[in-house]
Amino acid sequence: MEYFTNNLIFLRKKAKLRQSELAAELNLSLSRYSNYETGHSRPSIEIMLDISKYFGVSIDDLITTEISKKPHLKPHLNPHLNAHLNEKPSKNGYSNNEAEKADIVSESNALFEAEKPLVKQVLDMMAVMVNIQAEIIRLGQKVDKLSEQKKPESGG
Repeated sequence: MEYFTNNLIFLRKKAKLRQSELAAELNLSLSRYSNYETGHSRPSIEIMLDISKYFGVSIDDLITTEISKKPHLKPHLNPHLNAHLNEKPSKNGYSNNEAEKADIVSESNALFEAEKPLVKQVLDMMAVMVNIQAEIIRLGQKVDKLSEQKKPESGG
């Protein structure tokens, strides 16, 4: 989170927003938001997600990249964020934010299922490598024994 506070300040200023305005957009109190900028506290993953959506940058970029020095990153404001944050729960009982998280989990599970054969191949290859390493060690020990046996012959 080394870059987070600087990125948050940079993005807010680039958007020409005061702390109070951005806090309101994110449905946060000014003091809570201010603590994020000063580094006195860290936002939850949900708030990080809201910030990343608001500015159109990834959470990864927010916390691992100095956005002000990366011209290829094109942060942009999402003017519909506040409406999204204030949506009421849907018919299934989840807020849209929770439904979105459920969708992400579902997509991740589907991706994991799709990647299972590749993961199995990698694990199988690792097992083969372990067996090869064991065989190399065994052969090295044999060479050592043979070398030790030859030493007395050459000395006499």
